Amino acid sequence: MSITGRLVGQPREIWRELFRPPQDRPAPRGFREDLDDLRKLAWEGLYWEGEVEDMLCAVREDAPLTDVAPASGKLVSRYCEMRQQLRRIHSPELELHVRALSEIFDYLAQLLHHAVALLATSWRSERLRDQQRRVGRVGPQAERLHRVVAELDRLAALGRQ
Repeated sequence: MSITGRLVGQPREIWRELFRPPQDRPAPRGFREDLDDLRKLAWEGLYWEGEVEDMLCAVREDAPLTDVAPASGKLVSRYCEMRQQLRRIHSPELELHVRALSEIFDYLAQLLHHAVALLATSWRSERLRDQQRRVGRVGPQAERLHRVVAELDRLAALGRQ
């Protein structure tokens, strides 16, 4: 029997078969689970920050693009994935921290992406070479990340008392 024939005969049963309601809905997440997940992401962001600094140093020192690009691509992808994972956090009390981490992760990903793009194109002109030599550290966003991690750790410590 064709699909059309099946739909004409029993449309409701077909729709129920194709689009079954979820049977095992996960329990709504609480503040504690959100805080734990947010802390893991924040600490991971802090961990990878050192790698970003190393990549920026490599760009400034004109390391071969074939050495820098693959490693930086993995870091950029991971920071983008971490931003996506932040969407699972729904506790209103953590909204400011989620927003801050999203901005920081976005900044780190873009900073690294554009620095490597500069490395790839700096051979074109002396002005680009000058900009490449100016590539530096992560800067104020690194300090902001440290503050967010410290605040999340403080919240976790308060919850254990």
